[in-house]
Amino acid sequence: MAMFQPVDTVKIHIDQDVKKPDGTQVTIDDIRPDYLFGNGVTCCGFTLKDGTDVAAVFFVVDQAYDTQVRAILEDIKTAVVS
Repeated sequence: MAMFQPVDTVKIHIDQDVKKPDGTQVTIDDIRPDYLFGNGVTCCGFTLKDGTDVAAVFFVVDQAYDTQVRAILEDIKTAVVS
């Protein structure tokens, strides 16, 4: 598999509620580089570098939408758990 790196202008936000199976918070160092680019939504979870799965909604959007996404982040979280 080709390994991709995000461009320098990428901003990464990891919600504090996203936890590894051992209960510790997911950090940028845990996320595989191939998840850190593009545009899209991954529903229900994603796989960390160590191969473990994390239950979460993972989405990548252009920085131009950062303010809009952050403004409705709580609504997104509520919709996911409903």
